[in-house]
Amino acid sequence: MYRTEREMYSPVQKWLSRFLTTHFKDSTVRVFDASTTKLAALIERQALQQGLSPDWPTWEIQIDVVGFVHQPSVTHLAFVECKNVPLTLDHLAQLLGYARIARPGYAFLISPQGPKRSLLQLLKTHQRLDVLEFAHDKGKLARAIVVARWDTRADSIALDSVISTGAQKTELSKFL
Repeated sequence: MYRTEREMYSPVQKWLSRFLTTHFKDSTVRVFDASTTKLAALIERQALQQGLSPDWPTWEIQIDVVGFVHQPSVTHLAFVECKNVPLTLDHLAQLLGYARIARPGYAFLISPQGPKRSLLQLLKTHQRLDVLEFAHDKGKLARAIVVARWDTRADSIALDSVISTGAQKTELSKFL
């Protein structure tokens, strides 16, 4: 276990870098601890704006760990929001707001404890996976947040704990 949330950031950065590099083999991947800065400021400071949506300067949001996948004509984003307590609906709402603004390719909400019972019941018992969806692009499957337990021994997401929409979970299982 971690004493603080901040202690999670380095292993999560390494995991996200491996995940994105595996998924996007011929792309440039850069991953940052963005917990102390606004996303727009990080993009500007690191000159990462190429291939992003033109509204990137409005992204006044603070993501714990963010990945950038640079391809010739587009840059994909990946967000990871880390918590060192059981995940709650408040945590989900925070990341959902961030994801609706910047529309990343991936958005992960993780904790070594996994979801709190009430969030687990909402998602699994009551089958409210719709609350995880943040982007509905025409002709594509909806993008959705992945809620999961962080395995501190493996420094990875525990695949057996992943909660997301069917399409998102199927895609992730290939790379986790």
